[in-house]
Amino acid sequence: MKFNILLLLALSSFSSIAQDQIKIMYYNILNFPGTTPQRVDTLKKIIQYAEPDVFVVNELESNSGANSILNNALNQNGVTSYQKAAFVNGPDTDNMLYYNSDKLVLLSQQQINTTLRDISEYVLYYKDPNIGQEEDTIFYYFYSLHL
Repeated sequence: MKFNILLLLALSSFSSIAQDQIKIMYYNILNFPGTTPQRVDTLKKIIQYAEPDVFVVNELESNSGANSILNNALNQNGVTSYQKAAFVNGPDTDNMLYYNSDKLVLLSQQQINTTLRDISEYVLYYKDPNIGQEEDTIFYYFYSLHL
């Protein structure tokens, strides 16, 4: 877990280009939605304060939980630009990546299977009208795992 935090802090300090920055947030949502799906209201307040461009979570229990976060915490109060990766139901709790589609595009995702929990790899690229989309841009690799 320490490595994840250090890696994300290092990545979040880099600017994509001089005029723009990408804000990254990683959150352990503790078996969401579980028996307390109303926690999404608290997450909404955190998201509105932090305004991340990339939001990665672990300990997600279901696709309905992933959709609840997207619709009830991220795309709220006039915000409609967040999208999510495809939900993959692994052997235990799962991961998810959400992103600001005004700035980023999800290029690919894959699961790295392990006995206990899968590791999710997500590849995003920076959306800039002045450069070629997949050939000549900035790529971001994200790995979400909970050991």
